[in-house]
Amino acid sequence: GDYWHHAETIQPLREILFPKEEYNVIFTEEPQEILKMDTAPDLFISFKDPIENDQIPTPIWCGDEWTRKFFEFAEGGMGILLVHAAVTDLEADHPIARKLIDGIFTGHPEACPVTFKPLGKHPIIDDVKEFTFPENDEHYQMTVFGSKDTVIIAETRSQNGVQPAMWVKQTDKYRVCCVTPGHTKSNLVCGEYVKVLRNAVKLQKSSVQCAILFQIIPFTLLLSTALLLSQILLDRPLCIGKLTSFLVRLIILCIHFSALSPKVVTGDETVDALISAKLARISECGITFRMDGVIDGGLNWKPMDICTVFANLLDNAIEAAANTENGFIDLEFKKSEHHRLIRASNNCAEELDCDALMLSDRHFTSKQDKALHGYGIGNIRKTVEKNGGMMKISCAEHVFTMEIILPRNL
Repeated sequence: GDYWHHAETIQPLREILFPKEEYNVIFTEEPQEILKMDTAPDLFISFKDPIENDQIPTPIWCGDEWTRKFFEFAEGGMGILLVHAAVTDLEADHPIARKLIDGIFTGHPEACPVTFKPLGKHPIIDDVKEFTFPENDEHYQMTVFGSKDTVIIAETRSQNGVQPAMWVKQTDKYRVCCVTPGHTKSNLVCGEYVKVLRNAVKLQKSSVQCAILFQIIPFTLLLSTALLLSQILLDRPLCIGKLTSFLVRLIILCIHFSALSPKVVTGDETVDALISAKLARISECGITFRMDGVIDGGLNWKPMDICTVFANLLDNAIEAAANTENGFIDLEFKKSEHHRLIRASNNCAEELDCDALMLSDRHFTSKQDKALHGYGIGNIRKTVEKNGGMMKISCAEHVFTMEIILPRNL
C-alpha cells in the first residue's frame, strides 16, 4: 500500500490470484525488500505509487540503487505486472517510465463510472467481456509513448473520454504488463477484472505457460519441439524474448498439426498454419475464401509478428464477411523486383471511415461491435512498420481492402 492506497484494499487479491497450494507469495508494503533478495522472483506485482507521500518536494522510493536491482531482475527473466497506482508519478526520463511502463501518468478527474473495453486479440483479454466497474473509479489519464514493442490491449471509457487501460511490452530483455483501473476493493475483485488480472499473472509467469503448453504438444511433434528448444538454449542463455518466440512457435506447431487438411501453401509455414486454422470457421460462416500467389522464401518474420498481423487480419475479415450475404475473403500475394504486396479483401455490411481508422491511436471501430475491422488495426500497422513495411486500407462499395507493402528479401 501507499499514502493513498492501503494494503487492506489489495489483500483480498492475494487469496484470489495466488492459491497457497500453487504459489509462494511475498506480500510486503516495503519495496526495499527487493534489495535483500539474491535471486529474482518469477513475477513482481506492484499496486504501490512510486512516491512516498503528498509532501512537496515528493521523494520516490524507487531510487538509483533500487532501480538498478529491479532492472537486473527484469533482465534475468522476472515478469512485471504494474496495477493502478504503480504506473503513476514517475517523470518521463525515469528508466522505469521510459523502458518498462513506456508511458507517463498525467492525472485523473474525480472518481466516476468507468468501463473497461478489451481491444483486438491477446491471451490476457480473449475471454474478457466489456464491463463497467461496480463502483466509481479513478479514470487514469495516460500518455503511452508507443514504442515498437508496446501493444495496447484494452481501453477505459467514461464521461471524461477514452484512455489506454492496459498494455503489454515484450522485448528480449523485459516482459511487462500495465493496467490502470482498480482504486477500490470492490473494483479490484469484481468478476471480469479478476479474470483480467489472473490472465495477466499467468502470461507474465512464463514457467506456468511452459507447463500448460507442453501438456498439449502431440508426441509426433516432440522432435521438432526439442530442436527448437535446443536452438534457443545453444544460441545464448535463455531470455524471455526468445522464450516467448519459442512458445508462439509451439502454438503454431499445434495449430499446424490440427489443420493439416485442407493444405494451404503460401511459402511461409507459420502463415500456412494460421490460415489453415481459420478455414473451418470460414466454412462454418458460409464465406467463400480465395487465395492467389505465394510468399516465396517466406516472410522471415518472428512468429509472434506473423500471428499479430494474420490472426487479426483474418479474424476481422471473418467477422465482417459473416454479417453479409455471399460473404467472401480474398487473400493475394504478389511481388515485384524490390517489394512484396499482401492484399486482403472482404465484403462488409457498412462503409468504413478508413481515414479515421488509420489516424486513430486506439483501436477504432466504425460502430458498436459490428464492423470490427478496427480491432487490431493499430497492432497490425505497428508490426508491419517494425518490419520495414507500410500498410494502407480502403473501403469502397462495401468491400474493405488492406494492403501491406514490404521490402523483398533479396
